[in-house]
Amino acid sequence: MSLSLQLLFTAATLYAPALALSTVTNLSMKMSVIVIGVVCTFYCTLGGMKAVLWADVFQAILMFAALFAIIIKGFLLLGGIGNIFKIANEGGRLIIPRFSLDPEVQYSMFNVFAQGMTITMSLYAGSQVQVQRLRTLKNLNKSKLAAFLSIPMLVSYHLLCCLCGLIIYAYFRFCDPLTSPNSPIQAADQLMPYFITTTLSDLPGLPGLCICGIFSASLSTVSSSINSLTSATSEDFLKPIFPSLKVTVFHNKIISK
Repeated sequence: MSLSLQLLFTAATLYAPALALSTVTNLSMKMSVIVIGVVCTFYCTLGGMKAVLWADVFQAILMFAALFAIIIKGFLLLGGIGNIFKIANEGGRLIIPRFSLDPEVQYSMFNVFAQGMTITMSLYAGSQVQVQRLRTLKNLNKSKLAAFLSIPMLVSYHLLCCLCGLIIYAYFRFCDPLTSPNSPIQAADQLMPYFITTTLSDLPGLPGLCICGIFSASLSTVSSSINSLTSATSEDFLKPIFPSLKVTVFHNKIISK
C-alpha cells in the first residue's frame, strides 16, 4: 500500500516540473516527464542517498531564491505588499479561518490544525522519504534537531508560496492568460512560469533561475521518492525472496542510538 501511494505521489510530483519545462521549451508534456524522470534516476543511481541530500540542499536554495525574486518583482510592479493584500481582499482571495470547534464548518482553525497535524505526523513518522533522510545522521539527537529545524523553513516556504499566489492573482486580475483570446498557456498550473517569463525577461539569467527554482521544488521530492521506492523494494521484496542475493540499496543506515 505504501509503495502504491508513493508511486502515485511521484507521478503527481513529476507533473509540476514537466509543465514548467513544456512552457519554456518546445518539448511536449510526455517528453518533459521522461526527461525529468531519467535525470532524477540517473543521479540517484550514481550517488545514492548522499546525492539526494546534497541535491536537496542546492535545490532548496534555488527554491527560496525563485520565490524571493517573484515577490520582489511583484512588489515593484504592484506597489508593495499592502496594495497586493488590498487587491486580493477585494477579489475575495483572502479567507481567514474561523475559530470554531464545529467539525462541519468548511474552513476553521480546528480543521486546519487537525489536517496539519495528520499530514505532518504521516510525513515525519510514517514516510520512508523523510525517515530515510533522518536515519543518515550520526545519532538520534541530531535527527531530532534536524526535524525541528525543518519546521520554520517549511512554514516560511508555504507562506512565501501563498504570497506568490496573491502576487500572480493581482498581476493578472484584469487579463487572465488562461482565458485570453491568444491563450498563451493551456493550464492554470502554468501561471507561475508564464509570470516569470513575462515579467522577468528584462533581467538576464533571472527567468532561468526562477524556472530552476520551480524544478527544484519537485525534483528534490522526486529524487527522494525514487530512492525510497528503491530501498523499500530491495529490503522488503527482493531480499526475502532471494536471501543470498546481494542487493545494493541506495541509502546508508549510519544512525546509532
